[in-house]
Amino acid sequence: MTIHYLEWNTDSAAGGLPIVALHGLASTAHWYERLAARLNRHYRIVAPDQRGHGQTTQAPAGYDWQTLAADVAGFMDALGLEKAAVLGHSWGGNDDCYLLSPLSSLSSIRTLNAECRGGGKFWR
Repeated sequence: MTIHYLEWNTDSAAGGLPIVALHGLASTAHWYERLAARLNRHYRIVAPDQRGHGQTTQAPAGYDWQTLAADVAGFMDALGLEKAAVLGHSWGGNDDCYLLSPLSSLSSIRTLNAECRGGGKFWR
């Protein structure tokens, strides 16, 4: 699968942890452009178009939370992000709830308008 993403501030000397920004359902990485404009002086920000959205592969299956979280974990591995703050809006916030299982190096999770229903069995 090919994942399209936007990236702001690729300077490795950026002060804070990188931020992985996950958009909501029926949206794209562009949803974070305004926020990135305010934060990019201090943080490296990457925002992928999630599976089936924007310019990322339109896969016929794999829209369960575990697979979506595995997509994000693989994306972070491919970019060499060992630790990151993950910011999720709505549908992307639900991905956050499942990221703790496949990606134990997450340093923090922040969600906006997300319900972590059923995710309890995946938490460590």
